[in-house]
Amino acid sequence: MRHLQRLKKGLFVLMGIGLLFGTSCIAPVNLQYESSRMMERGTVELHGGVSRYTMENERTNTNYGGKLGFGITNRYNLKLRFEAIVPPKSHLYNEFSWTYFEIDNKISLNENLALSLPICFYASEDGDGYSVFDPRLYITMRHENTFEFTIMPKCHVFLGDGIAPMPGISLGLGLSSDLNKWSLRPEIGYDTYFSAGVGLSIFLEGK
Repeated sequence: MRHLQRLKKGLFVLMGIGLLFGTSCIAPVNLQYESSRMMERGTVELHGGVSRYTMENERTNTNYGGKLGFGITNRYNLKLRFEAIVPPKSHLYNEFSWTYFEIDNKISLNENLALSLPICFYASEDGDGYSVFDPRLYITMRHENTFEFTIMPKCHVFLGDGIAPMPGISLGLGLSSDLNKWSLRPEIGYDTYFSAGVGLSIFLEGK
């Protein structure tokens, strides 16, 4: 009986996601290319990344994006993110492309722990639009200034659409000769969709 209830709950969540994004079967954004590391005051981050999302071994969308980050203080960073969400070409479906915008407030809790409280917006080619609150926790283990491993639990909370919250998680690495100057970040994630991608960040120190 419990298995049946879990199955019904899972189907409800998937139906909700399908209704949220209309006839386009795309996955919500689940990869961040982040860690608990904070930018110092005055530092600017330039970031680019690519992600691929799949369900049952079928690709649902590929995302191409960029991010601009600002070190407001040593414990608070503001980040602006954009992604083009591109579904696969198919003669079976009339797939729309989506655009994703994010305003992220990242707060340091300690050296190995940070909290993000972003507001996200999805806009489709056919004029639909949705808002999501997407809280995330960054739990980071590091070796010197060249390697990081981060666990990122999160939850996609769809605003105003009566859809159940969608929990997710991702695991990411940070690789560099100096993580304060640049970082290469491969990442994988799961939130009913499997996702994998890589991002590159360059940090410009303020004067």
